[in-house]
Amino acid sequence: MNKPIISIISSIAGICTLLFIVLHLAVNLLLVLDAIANTQGYYYNSMHYFMQHNSVAYTLEKTFALGFVLHILLANILAFNKIRNKQGSKDMIIMGFLLLIFTVLHVLQFKVKRTIEYVELDGVLKPDIYQFISHFFSSNWLYSLLYMFSGILLGVHLQNGFVSMIKKINIDKKYQKLISITIKITSYSIMIGFLLIPLYFLFFS
Repeated sequence: MNKPIISIISSIAGICTLLFIVLHLAVNLLLVLDAIANTQGYYYNSMHYFMQHNSVAYTLEKTFALGFVLHILLANILAFNKIRNKQGSKDMIIMGFLLLIFTVLHVLQFKVKRTIEYVELDGVLKPDIYQFISHFFSSNWLYSLLYMFSGILLGVHLQNGFVSMIKKINIDKKYQKLISITIKITSYSIMIGFLLIPLYFLFFS
């Protein structure tokens, strides 16, 4: 597969990655909403259950997740080619590698190494993921700091990645500024969102 095709597919996968991250963040912010409203994880656990049992939501999430994995694989191929040809930004490669390490740790921690209790919500027994995650953040400073650091890296990585992608597309200059501002707002919003979650549980929960 030649480089232009890989770049195009990687860009499409990058959009899926952004959608996956936004979806993931939006759902995770329900953790903070539950904590503030003192609803014992009602909103987060209900949404988590819905995402796992609604066929449309489940398919969308898995499609975005697949795009995320594909983006990582293709980005690594492009990165190795750039290293071999002594081209490209080493900062983006390093950030991408660090985010990959955190992603693996994150999946192992929250998807594999866990013992989940169940709680009855709306007459249905549902996994109490809220209790597990909120306790983990409030009692694990090291992971919370790593989570926040990764959130900052993610925001910077997304901004640089999409700016790079936009430069490769022939877009009218009058739209470039608007797109650039939108990218910055999105990146900073994601950054703040991922900082907010562990900070709240460390200091206010």
